[in-house]
Amino acid sequence: MHDDLGWSHVVLTAAYSMSILVRAGAAVMVGWWIDRHGARALMVAGALAVLAWSAMSSVVQYYTVFAVLGVVTATVLYEPAFAIVVRRYGAAATTRYSS
Repeated sequence: MHDDLGWSHVVLTAAYSMSILVRAGAAVMVGWWIDRHGARALMVAGALAVLAWSAMSSVVQYYTVFAVLGVVTATVLYEPAFAIVVRRYGAAATTRYSS
């Protein structure tokens, strides 16, 4: 992206850092949503955000996409994955493979 779009490494890295902060801020809201509605809609939003990432052409679009990706990563990484497994298979499913 640095070569193709001519943006500095600072611009690119700052967007990623912002997405991590957004993820942290969205974690509680995402947990609430998953508990009440499941994760399917949020995961679809993640797929759409990745598609949007492939089509963006300005720094503002890039930061917007990475803000959405921050929310999306809060929906699909470790913690929500366990919430989904427990919801579907019960608490015993999370201890079955622990050492």
